[in-house]
Amino acid sequence: MPGKKSTPAEILQQFYDAETIYMAASPENRDFTSGMGKTLSPYLKLYQSPDLPYGGVFEGHAGFQEWSQTMASYFDKLEVMDPHVFEQAGSHSVIVASTLKLRVRKT
Repeated sequence: MPGKKSTPAEILQQFYDAETIYMAASPENRDFTSGMGKTLSPYLKLYQSPDLPYGGVFEGHAGFQEWSQTMASYFDKLEVMDPHVFEQAGSHSVIVASTLKLRVRKT
């Protein structure tokens, strides 16, 4: 019998959990493939403001991993605070309004 299919909101929570672990890990212990990578489409495209030190356009798993490594070099803790997750039954999409709490790594 096949396992229960996750909703988009459940997949989003799995991503947040994996992202928290990834951000806290030292560079040699960051595991993208079995963590965040499992929750993301290989066709993703991430747009970050060019005003950020980790800004740009990042495509696919390789691009997202590049962005993640750069962002994790600045921050060692990430918390998604008070997320409001909007999901429509039968949709493959979610919309999230939240605040991120980040802690800067020592420099």
